[in-house]
Amino acid sequence: MPHILCFCFCSQHSKSLKYINLESCPLLTEIPDFSGLSNLKDLNLNECSSLVQVGASVGVLDQLLGLSLSGCNNLTSFPREIALKSVEYINLRGCRMLQTFPEIVAKMGFLTSLDLSGTAIKELPSSIAYLSSLEELTIRECENLTDLSYSIFELQHLWCLDLQGCSKLVKIPKWSAESVTTKSPDLCYLNLRGCNRLQEIPELPPKVNLVNAADCTLLERFAKLSNILERKESQMMKCITLFNCQKLCVSLTHGVTEIEHILLDETCSLFLSCMQSEFHVVFPGREVPKWFDHREDLKELGNTSEFSFEIPPNFKQENKGLAICTAAATVEEINSEEEFPQNNCSFTVRIDIDAESSVERSFNFEAKDMQSAHVWLLYIPFIKFAYCKSPPFACRVRLGHTSQGSVRCKSYGVHLVIPEAESEDEDDYRMDEHPSIVDDESGEDIK
Repeated sequence: MPHILCFCFCSQHSKSLKYINLESCPLLTEIPDFSGLSNLKDLNLNECSSLVQVGASVGVLDQLLGLSLSGCNNLTSFPREIALKSVEYINLRGCRMLQTFPEIVAKMGFLTSLDLSGTAIKELPSSIAYLSSLEELTIRECENLTDLSYSIFELQHLWCLDLQGCSKLVKIPKWSAESVTTKSPDLCYLNLRGCNRLQEIPELPPKVNLVNAADCTLLERFAKLSNILERKESQMMKCITLFNCQKLCVSLTHGVTEIEHILLDETCSLFLSCMQSEFHVVFPGREVPKWFDHREDLKELGNTSEFSFEIPPNFKQENKGLAICTAAATVEEINSEEEFPQNNCSFTVRIDIDAESSVERSFNFEAKDMQSAHVWLLYIPFIKFAYCKSPPFACRVRLGHTSQGSVRCKSYGVHLVIPEAESEDEDDYRMDEHPSIVDDESGEDIK
C-alpha cells in the first residue's frame, strides 16, 4: 500500500472494523474521521512519513488497544486531549516534529507502555498521573525536554523511566513521601545517560536500584551518594553507572584533592562504606587503589589471577564482604599505536567456597563509553555467597579478563571489607599476598 494518498470508510461496515494497518505509506498525508469506528482495536500508521495530522476522533476510541505512529517524522498535529480507556500501548517514537503530548482527560488504566523517543516535546502534562498502570516510559533523545512533572511519581506501577539523550534536561523532580497521595512507585530503573546539562540527581523513590548517569558531564550532586557519605543512609543501590562523571567524583570527596590517586581512594572508600547489600558501580579512575589487600598491574592479555585465603572459626559474616575492582583504559592512554576493529574488555570474577562454585560476576568496558580510564567496583557481602557455610572455610577468588581492540584491562584487585570497629582482628584472615597467576593457554602457574 505504499502509494495510498488518502482513504475513507464505508459507513455500513465501519462499526465492525477492528484493525487498520497502513504501515509504510509514505504518501499518506491525512486520515479520515474515526468517530464511527467504535470497535477499532489496533491502529498502525508507522513510517507514514508524509502524515501531518491525526484528528481528535482518534483520542476517544474506547476499544482501541494499540496506537502506533513510529517514524511519522512530519506529524505536527495530534489530538489536544485523549481518553483512550482501553489502550495498552502508544508509540510515537521518531515523530520529530511533534511538540506537545495531549492532556489526558480521563483515567487510562490499561496503558503499560508509552514511547515518546525522538519527539520535540518540551514537557509532559501533569495529567500523566491518569496513566495509573504505566510501567515503561521511554523519552529518549527528546532534545527539547527541559523538565519533568512531579506527577511522574504518582505512577505507582512505573518501573522504568528512560531519559537517555535528553540533552536539555536540567532537572528532575525531587522525591518526597509527603508530597504524593499514593504509595511510593515501583520505579527501579532510571536511565539518564547523555543528559549532559543535568547537574543534580535529587532524592529518588526508595525502590530505585539501577541508575545510569553515564556522560552526565556536568553532574555535581547525587543525593543518594551524598547521604551515604554523610552517614544518613547505608543501603547502596544495586548498580550505578558513572562513565565520564568526573565532576561528581570530585564533588563527592568535597574537592579535598585534585591528586588523581587520592581522589580514587576517597571515592572507593565512599562506596565501600555501604556493607549491607551487593552493588557495583563504574566511575573515572586509572588504577585499583593501592590499599587493596591484593592488586595486580597487568601487562599480559588474557591472564587469570587466582588466590585463596582461610576464614577462621570466629569470623562473623555480618557486615563483611569482598570488594572486587578492575581498571581499564583505551590504547591511547597506554601508548599503543595499534588499530583494532572492536573495542571492549570483558572482566570476570568467580568466588568459590571450599572448592564449590558459588558466585560469578562480569562486566564489559566499551571504548565508546570511555573518555578516559575507568574503574569498575563490585561489592559482595559474605552472606551472599557463603550462606550455606559456617566458618571455618576456604575462599578462592579467580579474576580474568579478555581484551578486544583498543580497550585494555590495566589492573585488578580484591579487598576484604570489614567494619572499622572490627578491623583490629583483620590480620587473622588476611588474604595471601602472593597469589598465583595462571596462563590461560597452558593452565600452569607462571608466578
